[in-house]
Amino acid sequence: MKNNKLIFIALLLITLRVSAQEEPETELSNIQNYTPSKLLEKGKWDVKWFNNLYTQTRQNGNGENFDIPRSNFFTSSLEVYTGISENKKFNAGVIIELRSNSFGGKSATSVFSFKNELGKSRSGIGHIAPSVKIAPFESLPRFSIQSSFFIPVLIKKLMRMVI
Repeated sequence: MKNNKLIFIALLLITLRVSAQEEPETELSNIQNYTPSKLLEKGKWDVKWFNNLYTQTRQNGNGENFDIPRSNFFTSSLEVYTGISENKKFNAGVIIELRSNSFGGKSATSVFSFKNELGKSRSGIGHIAPSVKIAPFESLPRFSIQSSFFIPVLIKKLMRMVI
């Protein structure tokens, strides 16, 4: 077991090292120039919007599959970052997560109504996360570390709806 952990850690470090190596400064395309780990210049902005819709009509319990009324789960994440240092070493931003769920056989698109009906659907902002990205090594400008502090927003309201 100990050897497996050591092998996993070694592979992780090798992968990190390989993916973080500095590339030549020749500009080939925007994709290479604006990789997610390369930080932004002061005053530049990066906006990412990710959406996910999951729906299910079967569930597994105690090793058995059984049919259930359709349940739908929609998550939307918006990440906004800006460069705030002259040397591309520090970016600040925010992550906002919106969730909408529906139950009881509603259609897969019912989550887009963003209604809150007891036992049928619920929606709202789930988290807000102030976030920073730091490039700690001068020799690896395309290597950065991101840290975010996720703050639950509607916990009381969601808990009342679930219980």
